[in-house]
Amino acid sequence: MSIYQHFRQEEIETVKLLEQLVAQVESQYAPMLTHFLDPRKQFILTTLVNRTELHVCFFWRQWRPRAYACIDLSGLLRSSG
Repeated sequence: MSIYQHFRQEEIETVKLLEQLVAQVESQYAPMLTHFLDPRKQFILTTLVNRTELHVCFFWRQWRPRAYACIDLSGLLRSSG
């Protein structure tokens, strides 16, 4: 079963890009900070990370829906919201 079937057709490129970021963190054992992600991309990234042993947390400014995401192995960078 492909992960792509769970997302909209127009989101496939985004899913592939975020999948590459997750794979890079797994292979390099180094945290990664993304560019700003809108709420839907945050959901996609969380879905992909939850399939691994990695952790993701989001950092955003007050009153803005877009956020930076940090993907890491240790879980030390967890966000409470």
